[in-house]
This record gives sequence, C-alpha cells and structure tokens, in this order.
Amino acid sequence: MKLLTYLAPRRVSLFFLVGSLVWLGGCSGGAKEKVTGKATVDGSVCQGTVVFVSPDGSKQVEGPINPQGEYTVLRPPKGKCKVYIKAPLGAGGAPGGGAPMTPKMSGMTLQDPGVPPPAKYQKPETSGLEFEVTGGTQSYPIEMTNKP
Repeated sequence: MKLLTYLAPRRVSLFFLVGSLVWLGGCSGGAKEKVTGKATVDGSVCQGTVVFVSPDGSKQVEGPINPQGEYTVLRPPKGKCKVYIKAPLGAGGAPGGGAPMTPKMSGMTLQDPGVPPPAKYQKPETSGLEFEVTGGTQSYPIEMTNKP
C-alpha cells in the first residue's frame, strides 16, 4: 500500500512528461519540410526576404536572406508556388523605399551588404519565379538580373 501511495503522484508526472514529448515530437516534424538556396542579382548577393506563395494564393511563407545570400523557408506550401523577393525597408528600388542604408549609417561592419532585388522580382505576379514544392528538403537557387 505504501508503494502505491509513493507511485501515484509520480505516475501523473510521468504521464504528462510522456504526453509532452509526444506532442513536441509531432510539432517539430513539419520543420523537416524546407526549401533552401542562394539569392543573387547579376552574381551579387541579394538582400531581402524570399516569399513562397501557395498555388491558390491563400498562404505565404517567407525566409530572410542572410549576408551570404542564403535563405531557408520552413514549411513552404506544397505545389507549384510563385516566388518573389521582399526588399528590406529603406532599400533603393523598393516600393516606398529611399536610398539603401550603408554599413556606416546602420552601424554595421559588413563589407558588402548586398543589393536589393530589382522591382520586377518584388511582386508575385511579375517575378516570373516559380518552384514546385514536393516535400522534404529541396534546393532552389534564385538568380535575378537587372537586365531587361
């Protein structure tokens, strides 16, 4: 009887621990679905955010472009997605943007902060970029140009 009294509260704790681990395991499974790549403009690193738009247009999932031009979009919508690049705030060429921030202005010490995406690539309807998301880990290098 003393053994049951001792185990009863621990059984409840064990139940919650196991349940929590199962729940967390189920939630992290979707993180295995991702698209990675490098975004460039005429061979130079691009700055901004890569956005994948679901085939029906109801969902947008984005991933920032790092200083090396690499991006990762976690859990992108499946199917043939339109892709576009959001320019960083204040970047030249961005809708409503001014002159791009320089490393000196922003307090950054980057050698080359990258270039903003050309205006054509900043909207899903004009970018011309599409990618078929099938699941798992996929690679999609995005090469843009300023040339007409």
